[in-house]
Amino acid sequence: MHSTEIGDLPQVKTAAKLFSTMIYNNKNHLMASILVAGWDPIKEGSVHVIGIDGSLVELPFGVGGSGSSYIYGFTDANYKEDMTEDECKKFVTSAIALAMARDGSSGGLVRLAIIKKDEVVKETVFGKDIPTFFENL
Repeated sequence: MHSTEIGDLPQVKTAAKLFSTMIYNNKNHLMASILVAGWDPIKEGSVHVIGIDGSLVELPFGVGGSGSSYIYGFTDANYKEDMTEDECKKFVTSAIALAMARDGSSGGLVRLAIIKKDEVVKETVFGKDIPTFFENL
């Protein structure tokens, strides 16, 4: 409805705010944290992290899911601004590989979505191509 009202796609922060409001207003029935990422012509690429309480913050990257508690140290130590696309893919794949090594509910493969101005490129990294835990040390 918002797209129709403004005659264009919404900004990423607008979509994130809508999710945040839905979670906050339904906190007795909906328990979810959400990562909202995308590209818009005003902010370009952005990532918004919505907490289980509906809190909303824009960050350079976000982590979520059952294995995320195992990788905060890795992501803090290895994230750097202005990474190339290949560096980003290695960063994300390595982080998920570490989560999979520790979390029994994470695993099997890594799905990547590379968000660009005009397209979203989806890639899958299958088990045999996922780095092992010790390759990440």
